Amino acid sequence: MASVDNPCNLGFPAAEPASPLAELLDKARVSAQLHVIGGGYRLAAAARERGDTPESLLDAVLPIARRLGFAYLEYFFNTSLPVSAPRKLVIGNFPPAWSRREGADEVSEANPIIARCKSSMMPMAWDEASFASHPDFRAMLARAGIGGGWSQLVRDGAGNWGVLTVARTACRYAGAMEVEAEAQLLWLAHIVHSRLCQMLRPPMTGANRVLLTEMEKTILRWTVDGKTSGELAEILQVSARTVNFHVQNILAKMNTCNKTAAAAQAALLGLLY
Repeated sequence: MASVDNPCNLGFPAAEPASPLAELLDKARVSAQLHVIGGGYRLAAAARERGDTPESLLDAVLPIARRLGFAYLEYFFNTSLPVSAPRKLVIGNFPPAWSRREGADEVSEANPIIARCKSSMMPMAWDEASFASHPDFRAMLARAGIGGGWSQLVRDGAGNWGVLTVARTACRYAGAMEVEAEAQLLWLAHIVHSRLCQMLRPPMTGANRVLLTEMEKTILRWTVDGKTSGELAEILQVSARTVNFHVQNILAKMNTCNKTAAAAQAALLGLLY
């Protein structure tokens, strides 16, 4: 197994002996904080009941970010369901001024870093252009003592998404250090997202996968395209009663009240193919 400092065996120097990820997650302890919004308190509480917390995950990954030259780390996690009120959770050790601002705003909408990351899977190494349209936000970062940084979007097959952000106090933008560390930061972003999904494990994260038959998937795909049960019967060359039988099975499996809602959830959760 690759070392924590060098997960991709790219020849980066290790600051300390390699440790298995499980051991690191169990034993690392660094001062950290948890910030939850948009119903995230329930997610965090459920994780604590199982003895596995977002705070402990943060304790584990902060040393990795620091060895890469970043004093601050934050992960913004957003569930795909419920669609009308997705759950949001933030773990990080950013300065209090930053955290207070996040508590007052709808982070995913007001934060230009997250807004930009949501539109691309490419890493975002902060530079002057990153904040050209948001000078007030850049000034807020400076007041909070945050200088250069790097952010990366992560999406999973259940429709959940998150953004890893690491930052330093120095007002220095993208450079050689970020290029060399980028592979490790990409690895770290996916590790944090995966572990949060494992910890939280409510139905809305998609961890409890629904097993649909091929006929059920076909019905849902046509439903997404706007077909009615009658039209489905003609397309599939079966009786309307057969279509309704499969629809009822879908509703029971998806725990929804109609096939339109089931189709929307199945699409978000990646269950249609």
